Amino acid sequence: MKKLFFMANWKCNINTAKTIEFMKEFDKLYKELVKNTDKELIFNNNEIVIAPSLVSLGVFKSPLIPKIPNLELGAQNVSAYGYGPYTGEVCAEMLHALDVKYVIVGHCERRKHCKEDDELVYKKVKNVINANMIPIICVGESEEENKTEKTKQIIEKQILNAIKDLDYEKLIISYEPTWAVGSHAAIPDQANEICKFIKKITSNKCKVLYGGSVNIKNVDKLASQEYIDGFLIGTASLNPKEFLEITTCEID
Repeated sequence: MKKLFFMANWKCNINTAKTIEFMKEFDKLYKELVKNTDKELIFNNNEIVIAPSLVSLGVFKSPLIPKIPNLELGAQNVSAYGYGPYTGEVCAEMLHALDVKYVIVGHCERRKHCKEDDELVYKKVKNVINANMIPIICVGESEEENKTEKTKQIIEKQILNAIKDLDYEKLIISYEPTWAVGSHAAIPDQANEICKFIKKITSNKCKVLYGGSVNIKNVDKLASQEYIDGFLIGTASLNPKEFLEITTCEID
């Protein structure tokens, strides 16, 4: 059975009250699923992560959130700085204190809306690793770059600039073509080819995820690809039933 990695990126969609509701419903559905099917083995074989909004991270340490086996906590962003006079920032050490295990860095939406570049991504990645967490570094090309066959060139540049001297074994890379995020997923063969290319660049030392309109309809075909180790999931992760179904897909 192929071991897969699933990370729910809720972006700016679910507040703290709705987070509690989601997790209670997810827990209920999970218990029903493992009681009536053999899906528990599949769920426990995979690695499942939820990255809520920053303001909801703390509630996961409270009794309000059910404790679900094999479920880890992730963060959607981190500061490029440590403790200090940085208004509005949240440093890596603060996230680690909340039991965050994984941190998304360099998502295309932050590159676009917040003008984050590879140098800033590198600083964030380094901070995450130094705080004993695992960064999930997002890379990907635009639609225009894809059409002009610059995908591999762009991705290699993003990876080498964002990682530099850091240890590949301490991080995860997520391939997210910007033209596929929130619209339509890449063709499985195409996504697999790029993930294979990323593994080559990183000497096959880290997990490589795919992100970009992953849902229950296409996850099986994408997960069956040899070089795709898991997924960064946006819209489909906002529904507890669909997210549970996605995380319990079985690939031999």
